[in-house]
Amino acid sequence: MINNFINPRTIAIIGASRDENSVGFGILKNIIFNGYKGVVYPVNPKAHSIMGIRCYKSVLEIEDEIDLGIIVVPSKIVKDVLFDCSKKGIKGVVIISSGFKEIGEEGEKLEREIVKIAKEFNIRILGPNCFGLINTDENVSLNATFSKQIVKRGKIAFLSQSGALTAAVLDYAKDRNIGFSKIITFGNKADLDEVDFLAYLKDDPLTNVILLYLEDISRGREFLKIAREITDHKKPILAIKSGRTEKGKQAVSSHTGSLTSSDEVYEAIFRQSGVIRVDSVEELFNYALAFSELELPKGNRVVILTNAGGPGIIAVDSAIRLNLNVIETPDETKQKLKSILPSYASLRNPIDTTAGISIKEYIKALELLRDDENFDGIISIFVRAFTMDINEFCEEIIKVYKTFKKPLIVCLMGITEIEEGLRKLQENSIVVYTFPEEAIKSFYILYEYKKWLERPITDIKVFDVDKEKANNLLISSDISKDGFILENVAFEILKVYGFNVVDYGIAYNINDAIEIAKNIGYPIVLKVLSKDIVHKFDVGGVKLNIKNEFELKEAFEEMMRKFDSVDGIIVQKMVQRGIELILGGKRDKKFGPIILFGLGGIYVEVFKDITFRLAPIREYGAYRMIQEIKAYELLKGVRGQKGVNIEKVVEHIERLSQLMIDLEDIEEIDINPLIAHKDEVYVVDVRIKREVKL
Repeated sequence: MINNFINPRTIAIIGASRDENSVGFGILKNIIFNGYKGVVYPVNPKAHSIMGIRCYKSVLEIEDEIDLGIIVVPSKIVKDVLFDCSKKGIKGVVIISSGFKEIGEEGEKLEREIVKIAKEFNIRILGPNCFGLINTDENVSLNATFSKQIVKRGKIAFLSQSGALTAAVLDYAKDRNIGFSKIITFGNKADLDEVDFLAYLKDDPLTNVILLYLEDISRGREFLKIAREITDHKKPILAIKSGRTEKGKQAVSSHTGSLTSSDEVYEAIFRQSGVIRVDSVEELFNYALAFSELELPKGNRVVILTNAGGPGIIAVDSAIRLNLNVIETPDETKQKLKSILPSYASLRNPIDTTAGISIKEYIKALELLRDDENFDGIISIFVRAFTMDINEFCEEIIKVYKTFKKPLIVCLMGITEIEEGLRKLQENSIVVYTFPEEAIKSFYILYEYKKWLERPITDIKVFDVDKEKANNLLISSDISKDGFILENVAFEILKVYGFNVVDYGIAYNINDAIEIAKNIGYPIVLKVLSKDIVHKFDVGGVKLNIKNEFELKEAFEEMMRKFDSVDGIIVQKMVQRGIELILGGKRDKKFGPIILFGLGGIYVEVFKDITFRLAPIREYGAYRMIQEIKAYELLKGVRGQKGVNIEKVVEHIERLSQLMIDLEDIEEIDINPLIAHKDEVYVVDVRIKREVKL
């Protein structure tokens, strides 16, 4: 079905217009003057012809079979047009028309109506309120947008939810001489979305890299699956997701609920699928250019060749910040460079030839580094000097560029008098930037994608647990008005799933407490047990480090006086101080179960050193969650202190992933803290929120 949109043999433009300032005229003009290889039929009941092409009063008058309808009529008559399309047997339409859910309640109602009609007659919709689509394949040459820009053929596909941004991108791309294979805009995404077109682009031989601008993802888990298939097969995806600072709905009753914003969910999806997230349109195309033209580096050893000291230092600083390996130039390489470069050149990395060097000498140094196996990539920085002809430099770069088997990224610095040379480099598909930081970051992104491709592929571990027992515990527990179950029931559920829960018992009087303490051993902790007291520390419902029976009696009596109506007192073994972590889960209405991991304890919402994944989580994904937090170095061990048992932490992440998949009535879960030691990890506190079904 998607092929009818990308490669239509026949198109009907319903709402084609004679008004040269109208969208209906602009789309028809673009289709004709961009050399569309199929047949186009303008439809306008009030026009006999447009631009010398016969017009039809209705699609029903067209004798030919129509693959694609492009609708550019007022929103209120789109329904009528869809009925005509159904009678004609048209199975795909692009609705350019606006006036739907983007304008509010009335438009949303209208959009639901057109979707209902389309489903009834098996018509697929792109849009409404979209900019159209472009396919630069020379066998199709379709520009079904109302853009005024001529789009160059290239290897980049761009999928966008915003028509206005797409129009701006086309201007930007023209200025940078960037070409596209496909451009698809979704508008309101009433039907077709990014998942549908990603599935098509996965096997498109004309597309080397895919760019996305997204305001939301309609089908998160399907997106994750298809995006991962694409990135695993050496076709990178770069994405801008707007709304980083917009918070999702928060449930302040749990850490996981308050920390899991909508943006964190998208971040998790991108990480798990290998999608590279960027912050700006400029970054999007910087990296896209690198991916579309360069081989991936074998490693992260980068050498910087520059004819100016300052830019070279900036490049080194950028590389070190990104953990790239700026190795010292080997002695053997230095000796070879000495035979090429002047005696005053600096041969360390960065290799600074200084401005007095000739272009021939600079190119010879570049070729030497090209053949040096000690380096995985080269950043060539060139600043216009009075003694050099910038155009001659660019011509020499063009000659040697295709001989490079490792990434060569050029940084051509300057504003005036470099325009012609810059244009030549761009026309010859050479990856060139204005500033050193851009060049370094592009090499880093290439290397990061190389690491993604070479990552170990691990399975989703499934533990042998009594799912039915755990589910019965969950659904039979009393719950608070907010849906939280009793902590002792939550502990028992975790024990069923193999979590290492610290020894505890429930005391209803002092004698119970004394007996439990004897069995588990001092020191102990007392915690009030009540489904209505979620944050026990905040109300004085926790007594720590009780060392003997005397302290126990005193603390127990004080707690019983303080809380009139409780379900008991938890008497729990006091765990030695370790690193406090948080492990949590949340069931998102759109994306399903999400797992949170990070630095825990009372500072979790202060430092927010956390990361997320969608469940189920593979073993390697669990390791990556641990490695992504800033406290990872602390977990490994610092300054002679032993680290924690990383394997045990990984196991607990995997067990929580399985629990969240299995027990669908769990809405949120907090294990905070999960105390990690060098030998073991311990669950000392847990909250489980059950979905309250009305």
